Amino acid sequence: MAENERITNENYVNGIKRIPYEEILADPENMKCQCLAGIDGAPSCDYKGKCKECVAIHKYYGGVPHCLRELVETQVKEAVQAAQA
Repeated sequence: MAENERITNENYVNGIKRIPYEEILADPENMKCQCLAGIDGAPSCDYKGKCKECVAIHKYYGGVPHCLRELVETQVKEAVQAAQA
């Protein structure tokens, strides 16, 4: 995107439409559960491998599933660093 180009709702919607959802979901590697529950001493979880249910439960309680914590922590750190700059 050109530096002077405005971000509009139309650009955003068009950008989302270009994401190859079908290709992403068709790749078995992208569909593997990334949760570490029950591994290396972490508590086990009845919802390991049931990502939809796991995310719904964490969403209800305001938590972040283990598989997303590193991503969220990284984004929060980057946001804090940007705000402090």
